[in-house]
Amino acid sequence: MKKSDLKGAYVKINLDNIVHNYHEVRDLFDEQVTVSCVVKSDAYGHGEGEVVKTLIEEGLGFICVSTVYEAIRLRKQFPDIQILILGYTPTYLLPQVMTYELIQTISSIEEAEALSDLAMENSDHHEIHIHIKINTGMNRLGFDVEKPEEILRLKNFDGISIDGIFSHLHSSDSLDKTKAMKQIQVFSDLIQHLEEGHMQVGTKHILNSGGIIDLTDHHMDMVRQGIMLYGLYPSQTVDHHKVHLKECMEMISYIASIRKISPGQGVSYGHTFIAKKPMTIATVNMGYSDGLFRHLSNLGQVIISDQRRPIVGRVCMNMFMVDITGMEDVHVEDPVIIFGASDHEHISIDETAKRAGTISYDIVCRSGYSLPRVYERFGQIMKVEEPMLIENRKAKMEEHYVS
Repeated sequence: MKKSDLKGAYVKINLDNIVHNYHEVRDLFDEQVTVSCVVKSDAYGHGEGEVVKTLIEEGLGFICVSTVYEAIRLRKQFPDIQILILGYTPTYLLPQVMTYELIQTISSIEEAEALSDLAMENSDHHEIHIHIKINTGMNRLGFDVEKPEEILRLKNFDGISIDGIFSHLHSSDSLDKTKAMKQIQVFSDLIQHLEEGHMQVGTKHILNSGGIIDLTDHHMDMVRQGIMLYGLYPSQTVDHHKVHLKECMEMISYIASIRKISPGQGVSYGHTFIAKKPMTIATVNMGYSDGLFRHLSNLGQVIISDQRRPIVGRVCMNMFMVDITGMEDVHVEDPVIIFGASDHEHISIDETAKRAGTISYDIVCRSGYSLPRVYERFGQIMKVEEPMLIENRKAKMEEHYVS
């Protein structure tokens, strides 16, 4: 398929840029440092399967997800890659961790006990692999850093293999790195204490995307490449010159209707936009159910025929309206770029997020759940993935619960 053949509403994922961003980070570190990729939330909306498949071809061997459901999906596709579940797994789903040979994050003695009991009840299986999560200030998950004696108890549990230990930086993307450096120091001191207590903690990691960029020297054994894998900097205050990132997602729709309106007429729900002059309005087939933020109402811009045009009126569930006054050579079914690039214009994901009053993570994670994904590789369209039907989603959920 050629790019010129693309029609309708879709999200385009540039896998060449995914590869580029991965190597931008890979090149920062020696080979001994593992670069893991965070592909939770369907690879931040980019499509976990295609992203992981592409990166395995580039040498990726370790991925991080949030839930056991994500981990099982990816294990079924990729039997050899290491998969770390960053989040909590309910007790009733822990057998899946063992069955699919996943690595489970633990944050409490109770979780360790449950895994140990499970392993000992199923002695025909190998040990269950874990990473220990340490709370150094995020106050979300993790063993409290002030209680090392509790962490040292983990070495006494049978059936558990301690493969790693990690923490999470809460302010690595801030201009002031004081808090991040304090977390790194506290984490390092704890590891030293544990090792002096004859505990082997395995792979050590704390750097997320902000840390990778601005605190590169504190890489330890592994780094976790998250938002930057998808071409987005974690904030405007990190060093944008350290790595050159390329956005990987574009969102495109099309014009469904064109109409003239008179002065005094309103547009969309509540008539929050009133025409002050004769205008031409284009209705675009896309809305907040497709990931287009409702907060872009009367604030957002799109690209039509290589021109920026303003969104007018409230964004609807499945449609929104654009002012195309003065544009004569515009027709129904012409493409509309919500974010992405035309010949001379570019609306970045960061700009869209700013206009919507949110962050880039929020934009990409929500985009395109009901839209086809078009994957581009080596400059060519290599796959069109239709949106998952409701019955297929239900089947997948049931599969995870009863497998």
